[in-house]
Parts: sequence; structure tokens; C-alpha cells
Amino acid sequence: MYSIFSQLLSQLSTSKLKRAYHKQLLLLSAVLMSLTISHSAFANDIQATASVSQTRLSTNEVFNLQVAYMGAAHREDFDPSALDKDFTQGSVQFGSSRYSINGKVTLRSEWNISLATNKSGEVIIPSFDINGVKTDPITLHVSNDPSTPKQSDLISFDDSISKTTLYPKEMATFTSRLLVKTDPRGLQNTKLTPPSGDGLSIDPIGQPNQYQKIINGIETTVVEQDYRVTAEQSGTHQLIPTRLQASVISINRTTGTRRIVPVDVQSDPITLTVKEKPASYQGAWLPTQSLTLQQAWQDSEGNMLDSSAAIEATVGQPITRILALVVQDMSAESLPDIKIDYPKTVRVYSEKPKFGQDKSGNTVMTLKQVIMPKKSGDIILPSVSVPWWNSKTNQAETATVNGVTLKAKVDENAPQASQTPNVQPENTSNTTENDKAAEPTIAPTTNVTHAVFWPYTTALFALLWFITLALLIQQKRKQPQIPTEETTPIKAQSNNFIEAVKSKDGAKIQSAFAQWQTQHANITDDLKHSIQSEINGLMASLYGPQQKDYDIQTLLKLIKQAEKQSKKTKSNKEETIAKL
Repeated sequence: MYSIFSQLLSQLSTSKLKRAYHKQLLLLSAVLMSLTISHSAFANDIQATASVSQTRLSTNEVFNLQVAYMGAAHREDFDPSALDKDFTQGSVQFGSSRYSINGKVTLRSEWNISLATNKSGEVIIPSFDINGVKTDPITLHVSNDPSTPKQSDLISFDDSISKTTLYPKEMATFTSRLLVKTDPRGLQNTKLTPPSGDGLSIDPIGQPNQYQKIINGIETTVVEQDYRVTAEQSGTHQLIPTRLQASVISINRTTGTRRIVPVDVQSDPITLTVKEKPASYQGAWLPTQSLTLQQAWQDSEGNMLDSSAAIEATVGQPITRILALVVQDMSAESLPDIKIDYPKTVRVYSEKPKFGQDKSGNTVMTLKQVIMPKKSGDIILPSVSVPWWNSKTNQAETATVNGVTLKAKVDENAPQASQTPNVQPENTSNTTENDKAAEPTIAPTTNVTHAVFWPYTTALFALLWFITLALLIQQKRKQPQIPTEETTPIKAQSNNFIEAVKSKDGAKIQSAFAQWQTQHANITDDLKHSIQSEINGLMASLYGPQQKDYDIQTLLKLIKQAEKQSKKTKSNKEETIAKL
């Protein structure tokens, strides 16, 4: 009995739950349907339209397309990519407005774009989707216009190349000339693709050159750019010239009609034939049609020397050798290092090569070497040879400049090694006293035979000395005090030496150092060796195989210390003479 009652209750409760579930489901469906209906009604209230300024036009004639959306929108909500197939486009202009009529606020978003087509017949502007609202398509009726200019009448290329047959690493000059025969301000949406080619290295030379020129009676704007073209491997290569893609706005002077003419211009590909390097060639590979090696000699003052005969030189004084390698159609990176084996009787400092171009566009490598004889006598400096391959005659050649004989001699005015003891300026007084104490005592030798005349002779010389001293003092009082100029050259030599060190010019340093030594020959040997060591280190940093920046502060301090020591030594000598 109890089990039957339980089953009845469970069936009753299940039926009630099912009825409640169905009621909730019906209520939810009703809400969703109402939302859908209200959204559709809201969407139908917002309109999107597309319109054009004219539907009948000629090819490439410019017209305006306007797309309007009666609501809030963003610039990105309009996608003009559907027009790419049949139309040339200008830039999209976007704007929005808000106005109120009888208390009703209206929003308007608008896109405007200039279009032109080169197709004839019926051309369709497709429908656009703006936030789920679509515009109606538009049919255009386009007719051919014989007065429409060709792209070659507006823009073209006039390209050229210096040669089409070359060797690996040899350079050819490709010149790209863009000829704009209309107003350059009418160019829009320009895209310039530089030249290219598989297996070719193409690099621009300098900046583009723009100028005006009359071509076939038409004033033309010319944009010219040179490129350096090289190939590493032999074979046949295709050079793809520069390409320009753009839109040109052309105005008919008779009707005033504007046209947008799409242009895509490019010259024909150029075939390059790269020959193989001859297997029999020896030396650094320099393929070119012209190569010259030039030479000049300079003394320590920068004066040019005549190398047709022997050159007079001085031991320790620099002579500069200048070599200039002038090569046609070769990049600076392809030029080799010039190595010269000099005799051990000279010291050589080589500067880093400098690269440039001459007026003809040839690559110029300049090498400067400072050469200093280490001993007297005839010194033979070697000649210099540079092998190269003449790509015009297809044969090996050698460019050579002759060496020269240096007649080196020792400078008689050069300072000699000091024989005086090593005296430190800080302890001059103590050292002087010790030196006096250490001096050997020389006993006077008395000659008894002439002792009678010695006192009279001494008195006579003393009298004459006092008379001479009195006359000098009197003459000095009469003369005006004129500042001495003897120290001026010494100060000038000091300044020249310091300035040469600061400039880090090897030739100037050696020349100024030699002159400075003649004015400061009385410094100690240790100080001389320290200065010479610093000079050697500085020259090695300037012209050594591993060139680096050198700290000259230690050398400048040693120079000042030497000048103080030299001045103090001279002052001590003057005081000693005055006491005597």
C-alpha cells in the first residue's frame, strides 16, 4: 500500500516539473524572438548608400565615388579592395557629421574616393558591406577616348650600362634615367623597385640627380641614378632594370577633364656575360680596362723632391713616399694591399690607405709611408709593381714606379750623447754638493824660479778685470733694457714639438723632435731614453701593423719635465759663471 502511494506522488511531481520547464522554455523563446525583431527593425532604420558623380564617362576619366552610412562608423569600416580589379584609386577621404532635426539626432559617416578605369563598356561598381548593411551596386557606361594619353607619353625609362662583358669582380656602371614628361606633382601611389639580378651585386653610387631637359620638344624631368654592378661568378646573368608603378593625373587642356592613367614602366632586361678568370694569371686579381700607379716624394717640411736622381737625406729625418693607385671600374674593397720590402737601414711607418674618386669616377687608393734612415751612406729604396689584368686587351700587365737612392748623412748639428753624470733636477743642490765633495783635489805646483813675478802678474790681471767690469756696468746703465729674443726660438721649437705630438702626424713629429733635441741637449740620458721610447710607441701606433689610439699624456709630461730640467741646468751654469 505504501509503495503504491509513493509511486503516485513521484509521478505527480514529475509531471509538475515538466510543465514548469515547458513554460520557462516558451518564455525564453519569446524573449529571443522579440530581440531579433527589434534588432531587425533597428537595422532597417540605418541605411547605407553608394553614389557616383557620373555614370557615363570615357576611359581613364576621373569620377568620384561616395559611400554614406547613416550611423556611427570608423574609417576602417569601408574596405575599397573590391575596386582593385577594375579601377585605379586615389586616397580615401573619411568624415562624419551629427545634426538634429525636430529633436531627432542623426549621425552620418561618409567615405569619398576618386576612381578611374581603363576598361570600356559596362563596368560594375560592386556592393559594399558597412557594419552589416549593404549598398546597391552601380553600373557605369565607359566609352573609349582616343585622346587618352599612353603611359609612354607620360613616363618612361632611358637606361644604359657601361659594358655588358666583364670579368669577376670587375665593375660595370648601370645608369637608370626616369623621364617624367608630365607634371611630377601628378604622380600618386608611386612604387619604385630598384634593379636586381641573380648572382649580381648592385649598389647605388651616391644620391639621385634630378634635372630638367628638353627631349623631343617636351620639357622633361629627369631623375638619374647610377649603380655599381659586379659579379663574383662567371656565366650569363640577367640584370632586371628599375621599375616604376604609379598613377598619373592628366588634365585635358581643351575640356579640363581629369584622367587618372595607371603606369607600370620598366626597361627590357640586360644580359651580362661574365668571363672566367684566366688560370695562368698570377698575383692579386685586378680586372680593369685602365690602371695607373703614381708616386711622389716629400721632405720633412712637405716640399716635393725630385726622384729622377739620388735624394739627399739626413739620418733620423723623415722622407715621405706617396703612392696613388688609380683604377677604373673597381670598388675600393677589391683593391689589394701594397706591400714593399724595405732595407733594414731605414725605419718605415705606413699610414692606413685612403680611398676616394677622381673627376673621371675612377677609384683612387692613396698610401703614405714615412721613411727615416738609421745610418749614413747610400740606401737603395725598392721599386713598386702592381700586376693587373687588362680586360680590354685580355692580357696581363704590370704597373711599376721606380725606387730611389737615398744619400744619407749625419746631421752635424744633431745633439750628441751627454757625458755628464745623471743628475735629477729634484735633488740638484744635494747632488752638486756631493759632486764637489767627490771631486779629486789637485795640489798646486809651485815653480820656485818664477815665484818672484807671479804676485805682480796676478795684480795686473786683477786690475784689468776690475776696469773692464766697471766699463761694462757703466755701458749697461746707459743702454735701455731690451727684452732678449734668444729664448723665443727655443719656445717656438717647444710649441712646434708639442703641436706635432698632438696632431699625431709622424713626419711632423720626427722633424720637430730633431729640432727640439738641439735646443734641449743638456737633459739627462734617462729622460732622453724615456722620451725616445714614448716617441717609438707613438709612431708604432700610427704606422704599425696593428694601428690603435695612443695616449700621449705621458709623452707631454716628459717633454715639460725635460724643458724644466734644461732651463734649470742652464740657470745653474749661468750662476756658476757669474760667481767666477
